Formats: sequence, C-alpha cells, structure tokens
Amino acid sequence: MSSLRPLTLYRQLLKSQLKLFGKDYEMVIKGYNHTRDEFEKNRSITDPKELQKLLELASYTVKTLEEGLVQGYKDEDGLGRVRIKSDQVNDQEPIELLTMKETREFMEKGGKKPPARIRCDDP
Repeated sequence: MSSLRPLTLYRQLLKSQLKLFGKDYEMVIKGYNHTRDEFEKNRSITDPKELQKLLELASYTVKTLEEGLVQGYKDEDGLGRVRIKSDQVNDQEPIELLTMKETREFMEKGGKKPPARIRCDDP
C-alpha cells in the first residue's frame, strides 16, 4: 500500500466537502474538523486489514460526498432550495429527503449505496 494513499484520500475528502458545502462555512469547518479528528484518531493503526477497511470507508465517503449528496439551503424568500447537478440524478433512482439523524442511522446500520438522497437539517 502506498504511503500517499491515506494523504490522497484525506485531501479528496476535504475538497469534496468544500465542493458540497460551498459557502456554508460552518459545515465546511465541521467537516474539516471531523475528517482531521478521524484521521488523527486512526494514525497509529498498523494492522493492514484494519487500514484497508478505513481506506475503503474514506473512499466510499468521497464518492458519497461527490455523487450521493446535495445540500439544501433557504433562499432570500425563506423557501427551501437544492442544487442538483444533472449527473447526480438518474431517472430510475428516487430522490428521498433525509434528515441528518436518518442519514446517521442508515450509515450505522452498514447500509450499501443509498439511492440519491438530499440532506436536510433536523427540525
């Protein structure tokens, strides 16, 4: 395993978060802090199987951030809006609105790649 792979994934995670959250600086900072904390927490792991598992999780997270999530926002009239790129939508995949709590529960259950989902804040 290349020693650059974890660093490459770390950078991809940061770039993906910036791309997803854009000018929502609070979410960008929270994402950056969480990513750094997770990488620091796992820095001392030397077991190749455990490292591979963590790298696969990081890779899956990058893919999810880039392809499987969009962020909603309120416009100047207070209406909820989302920006969805055409490559994020497949006519055969339903789009579901999920709260952060529902997203966490899905991930904790070890769910496979979910259908396209829209992140929305908990009420």
